[in-house]
Amino acid sequence: MNNKGVIWLADTNGVAYTLSPEDNKLTLRSEETDIIKRISAVESCAFAIGGDQDVYLYVNSRDVPIRVQVSTYENQRWTPIYKWSEKSMLPTDRWSWSTQDGSKRTPKESFILPENWQWEDDWYIDQTVHGDHKGWQYALDFPREYGPVKEWKSCVRRRCWARYRRFGRLEKWMKISSPNTEELVERAVQDISAGGMSIPGCEPGYIALWACNFAGQVLYRQGISYVCPEGTGWLTVELPEDVHAGQISVGPTGMVWMITWQGSLYLRTGISKFKPTGLSWIAVPFPDDRVYQLSVGTNALWLLTMEGKVYFRRGISSSIGYTDEASAKGTKWVEMVGNFSLLSMALNDQVFTLSTGSDHVYFRSDVTSSELSGKEWKNLNIGHSMTDSMSSLSSNSSHQEIEGNRGEDGTLFSEQLFGMDKTLEKYHWNWINCGACNVTADFFNSHNHWQRQPSVSSVSLNKLNLTDGPWRGTVLELLESRDTNELSPYCDYEQAVDKGSWSKSGTFRMLSDKRNHIWCPCDVTLASEADAECLIAHYTKGNKTKEMKILIFDITCIARVYNQTHTNCFAIHTAVRTMERNFLMLSALSEKELNEWVTVLNASCQKARKCEGPPKPSALWCTTTWGDVFFSDSKDEFDFTSLPAYHIYWRQVGGHLAKVEAGVDHVVWGLGHDGRPWCFTRGFGGGIFPADVSSAHGIYDQSDQNVFYTYENQRWNPLEGFGGRRLLTDRYEWSDETGVLERRKEGYPLPNSDWQWSDEWKVDYNTTEGTDRDGWMYALDFPREYSNEKHWNDCVRRRRWRRSACVNTTGPWVEILPSIQLKDISIQVDRKYHDDGSVAVWAVNFKGDVLCRKAVTAACPQGESWLHVTTNAKFQSISVGCNYSVWGIGVDGAAYLRVGYSGYDDAGKMWERIPAPGHNPLNTISVGKNTVWTVDKFGEHYYREGVIETFPEGTTWLKIFGRVQSVSVSANDEVWVKCQGGLEKCFNTAPDRPTGRGWVLALPTFWHNVTTRAVGVEDAPCCMNETDLLDEATAVCKVDDKQPLKHFETVKQSSYKDLMESGDIYSIFGGEEEFVPNSDSEDES
Repeated sequence: MNNKGVIWLADTNGVAYTLSPEDNKLTLRSEETDIIKRISAVESCAFAIGGDQDVYLYVNSRDVPIRVQVSTYENQRWTPIYKWSEKSMLPTDRWSWSTQDGSKRTPKESFILPENWQWEDDWYIDQTVHGDHKGWQYALDFPREYGPVKEWKSCVRRRCWARYRRFGRLEKWMKISSPNTEELVERAVQDISAGGMSIPGCEPGYIALWACNFAGQVLYRQGISYVCPEGTGWLTVELPEDVHAGQISVGPTGMVWMITWQGSLYLRTGISKFKPTGLSWIAVPFPDDRVYQLSVGTNALWLLTMEGKVYFRRGISSSIGYTDEASAKGTKWVEMVGNFSLLSMALNDQVFTLSTGSDHVYFRSDVTSSELSGKEWKNLNIGHSMTDSMSSLSSNSSHQEIEGNRGEDGTLFSEQLFGMDKTLEKYHWNWINCGACNVTADFFNSHNHWQRQPSVSSVSLNKLNLTDGPWRGTVLELLESRDTNELSPYCDYEQAVDKGSWSKSGTFRMLSDKRNHIWCPCDVTLASEADAECLIAHYTKGNKTKEMKILIFDITCIARVYNQTHTNCFAIHTAVRTMERNFLMLSALSEKELNEWVTVLNASCQKARKCEGPPKPSALWCTTTWGDVFFSDSKDEFDFTSLPAYHIYWRQVGGHLAKVEAGVDHVVWGLGHDGRPWCFTRGFGGGIFPADVSSAHGIYDQSDQNVFYTYENQRWNPLEGFGGRRLLTDRYEWSDETGVLERRKEGYPLPNSDWQWSDEWKVDYNTTEGTDRDGWMYALDFPREYSNEKHWNDCVRRRRWRRSACVNTTGPWVEILPSIQLKDISIQVDRKYHDDGSVAVWAVNFKGDVLCRKAVTAACPQGESWLHVTTNAKFQSISVGCNYSVWGIGVDGAAYLRVGYSGYDDAGKMWERIPAPGHNPLNTISVGKNTVWTVDKFGEHYYREGVIETFPEGTTWLKIFGRVQSVSVSANDEVWVKCQGGLEKCFNTAPDRPTGRGWVLALPTFWHNVTTRAVGVEDAPCCMNETDLLDEATAVCKVDDKQPLKHFETVKQSSYKDLMESGDIYSIFGGEEEFVPNSDSEDES
C-alpha cells in the first residue's frame, strides 16, 4: 500500500481491484474462482461478501509479518523423594503445565494451530521472564512472589515456555467463520462495514466490523486486532422491536448508522473502548424519500435515496459524539446536486461515487474540515494500467498487464490491447469502497491528478538529479568552454563589490531575566562595517539603557524556540553564552519577521565562517524539541576533537524530524514524530529558507504528525461533587500537565502556521496511571500522584485530552517506502560492506519487531525493501557498531547481541541475551568501534567493559555518574549524550580511557536528540580528500565515456542563487582559514 492508500472496486463479474491514487493503476485483487460482491476496507486489510454470501478477509502484504506468541508455564514442587519434579505436586496445587496464574491447564499439545496460521519455530524457554540461567523462577508457594534465585525456603518453581505462530495467508481471500446458527437466512450476510480504528483508547490495529444478515439482524465481529485479523466470533446486537437492518456503515471513529428495510435511519449510541457495540439505537428522521445507501466518515455522513438523490448531513462531530448524542446525530440534511448509484467516504471525509451507469467514478472536490460538503463533482479518469500482483495467480491466468498511452488531455487510452478483449476498456463497477484511501482535497487540487510524475520515494535518488544522462559530459564541456571564452578576458578586473556599510533593524522583545521570566523591548540591528558583521541590541534594564554587541563570527547556533508564553521566538547561542547557559532569547512581532531574521542571521554566519553548502558525510546531527533539524560539519575533522564542544557551529536544514541517524557513505536517515522514516538527499536549505539559499536539487515536500495534550482539572465540593469550581490556589480548569499554563481546547496554540489540526479533541485513555471509564485520574491534591480509582480522600481529578496535528514543510528529505512506523534506527559506521556492497541499516518498529533494510548503498541510501529479523523478544532500541556488531534492547530491559552476523548472510543466526545491570531495565543503546553505552529507564547510563573483537559481548557493566536521556557513540568511540541540561560531549576519551574525564556542554536546553555516529568514519580508499577535489566539470571531461560517474561523489552542491546570478556551477564552497571564537560584549550607555 502506498502513502495515499487505495480505492477498492468490484466489477459486475465479481472481480476485485484496487486503484492507486498515486499512479492511477488498477491492481487485480482476486483469483478466477473468487466472486466478490461487496467490499469494506481499512488500511491493513479488506473484508468482502462473496457470491455465497459468506464473509471473506484479504490481508495486505507487509514487510513485518503478523506474529503471535503463545506461552505456557511448567510448574514443579520440591520434595525429598522426587526432588524437583511434577510428581511432587500436591493435589491442591495447580497443574504441572498451566497459564501464568495457574487457572487453566495448558500443556504444549493443547495449543491448536488456527487455520491460515503456521508455526514459526519449536518451543523454547522464554529468557525474557526474569529467572535463572535455565529460566526457573522460585517461590515459597505458587500464589507467592517469584524470584530468580533459589533460597532455602523455596518449595516451588516455574518457568515459561513460548512459541511463535505466523499468519501465512497474505494477499488472498480467505473465508472467515459464519454466524453460529443453523438458520440459513441468519448465516447469509447481506452487508458489512469496517472502521473504528480511531476509537479513543483502543489498541493500535483494532477494527470494528459490523454486518447485517438477510434476517435483518445486526452482527458485530469480536476480537479483530493486529495479531488476529480474522477475529474470534460473531455477536448479535439487539435491535428495537420490529426493526430489521438492511444496510450498515461504520466510520473511522466508530460511529455506526443503519438503514432498515423500510428505508429509515438509526444511529448507534454509547460506542466506546469499554463498550465497542454501544448501548442503544436512536431513530434519525429523514425527509421525503426513503434511504437506499449511506456512508459514514470522520465528521460527515452522505447518503443516497431510492431515486439516487444525494444528501449530506451537517453538524456531525464525532469527537464529542460519544458523550453528546446531538453532536453524533448532526443538525440538518442538505440535498446535493447529482444522481448516483453508490457512494463511499474516505478517511479524510473525501467522497467518491459511482455513476448511475456504473461506468464512471466521481469525487467531490474541495472537501475540507471547514467545508465538508465540498464544491462540485469531478470525474476520476481511471487508467487502464493493470498490474497483476497476486502471488497466488496460476501461470495460465488470462489476466495480463495492459499499458495505456497518455493523450493530450492527460487521460489514458489504449489503441491496442495485448491478450485482453476490447470490452474491458470500459469497466462496469458493482461496488466501490474508500475506507483505505487517505487522500485530501490538496491532493486533487495541487496536481492535475492522473498526469502526475512517479512518487519521489519510489524513484532512485540517482535518477532524481539526472546526472547520469549521456548528454551530461557534452553539456559540461560546452559550459566550460563558454566560461573560459567569456570570462578569461576580464580576469584582471577587480570585481564590483560594494564595500560600504549596511544594516538591518527590527523591534523585538528580549528575555532579560530567565529566572523571573521578565521580557523587555529591544531594538536589534544587524550591521556590516568593513569586512565584519555584528548584531547590536539596545534595551532597557533597571532604568538603564544598555547596548549589547555580538560578532556574527561568534554565533554558534540560531534556533527557533516554541515558547509557552511568547510567540515567534528564537535563541542565539555563542560559545561564552553556552558556557554560562545564558542564550539570547528574542521574540519577533510576527512569524514572517521571525523566519526572515533567522534566515538572514544564518546566511551571515555561514558566510562569515565560509561553511555554506551541504553537510559533509562526517557531520554531527541534532534535532530540537520542536522538530527542527541541525547539523555541524567542520572544515577540518580535527576541529571536532580539538575545540571544546561549545565552540562548534550548528547549521539548520529544512524538515521536521524527531531523530536523525547518520552512518557511513553519507547515509543519513531521520524519524518523524509519527515514526515515519526519511532519507537525506544530501541537499541543503528548504523549510523557512528561500530558494536562493537552498540547493537546486533534492528539496522535497515533507510532512510530520504530532500529538498535543491538554488537561481538564476538577475539584470536589460537597454541594456539586466534582466540577469546575476550584480554590484560588488551584491550577486552571484547562491547563498543561504542570498546571502552570492555561490551555483550553478552544484556541490551543500550535507551534507555527505550518501546523494544521488533523482531527478533533478526544479523551486519552492511554496514560501511565490508567483511567476510569470516562478517562479521569484521581488524587488527594493536584501535585500528588494519580490513580485510576477514586478513594474516599481524593479531592481532585483530571483527565487528559489529545489532538493530532500535522505539519507540512520542505527539506532535503525523501520518505522511505513502504512506510513503516519505526521506534529506532541505526546505520553501519565502518566500511565493511556486504557482498552486494550494501550498508547495514537496522530498525525497530512500534510493535517491537526488528527489521533490516536491504540494498542500502551510497548511490541508493534509501534502500529497496525490509527484511524481518526473527526474535523471541520485543525490542525497543537497536544499534549497529563496527565489525557487524549489532546490539539491541528488549522490552524486558535486557541487552541482546546478534550472533553470526558477518555480512555474508541476511541477518545473523541468533540473539545472545545479556542481563541488565542490577534491577534497572535498559532503555536505549549505542555501539561504536569498541564501546557499548546504554541508558536505563531512570536515566542512569552504563559502559560495557571488556568489549573486544574476539569477545564482542564484553564482561560487566560500568555505571557512569549522572543522568541522561539518550546516548550516541561514533565510529571512533566519541560519546555525546542528551541530558536535561542540553547536549553534552564526553571529553578526553581514549582507547585506554573510553569513558573520558567528564562532560562538556555543547548546547543548552531546547534539544531532543543528537547523533555523532558519522564522526570518525574512515575515508574509503578510493575517495579523494576534500583538498584534492577537482572541479566537477573538469573531472567529468576526464572520465571515460564507458565509466559512469558515481553520483554521490563528495562535491559541493550549488544553490539557485549561484546558478541564476553567477552562472558558476563548478564552485566549491569552503575555505582554509582557521578561526578563534570571541566572546560577545555588553556595554552600558
